[in-house]
Amino acid sequence: MGIFFSFKKPEIRQFNYIPRYYDAQKEEMKERRERIANELRKKQEGEVRRGDADGYSSGSSLKRGYLKNQRTASSGVNGGVWVKAIVISVVVGVVYYISKNVV
Repeated sequence: MGIFFSFKKPEIRQFNYIPRYYDAQKEEMKERRERIANELRKKQEGEVRRGDADGYSSGSSLKRGYLKNQRTASSGVNGGVWVKAIVISVVVGVVYYISKNVV
């Protein structure tokens, strides 16, 4: 009996999967709330610079706009068109080659 049960039973495989969800609108709202809270805190503490009464920082809006454009550009909107065009041209070329050699 020991011969048949000397092999180890394989353990059940388990995955350590953590679901992730990204909501761009929620992220932008969170950044906006943090920015507004910081501006209000600066106004209350009196740390707002002269000539810049609203706490505007020229670089911050440029950075946010750049990052927003990067998110949409990295999604590959135009990349899919090129891939489809290449695949279609390869398929047409293969069909043309086969039709020329068969006849």
